[in-house]
Amino acid sequence: MAFRVDITERALADAEDFVEYVRREKGDALGAERWWNGLLDALFSLEQRPGRGTLLPEPPLRTRRLRQILHQSHRIVFEMDEQREIVRVLRIYHASRRELRRRDVSEH
Repeated sequence: MAFRVDITERALADAEDFVEYVRREKGDALGAERWWNGLLDALFSLEQRPGRGTLLPEPPLRTRRLRQILHQSHRIVFEMDEQREIVRVLRIYHASRRELRRRDVSEH
């Protein structure tokens, strides 16, 4: 059975901000569209393979068992609810940014 993929508003805003940056600052509308389409493929691949990826490396977040997969320059940070068969995407975080902190992936 496939898992449902829920994308939080914060994760969606992360992705939209990057697409807008690529469009405006880099002047690459086609590149922004390719990145977005690849992101969607990566996100919805979690429906069939929710346990893939790795646990987050940041020690303060390991207790939550958050996972990540990579999409180009970004980390897709998510949690899995195996009982309810839901993957909740918390952040789409540029890999060159500082390490994630608890407040970066707060539950609310």
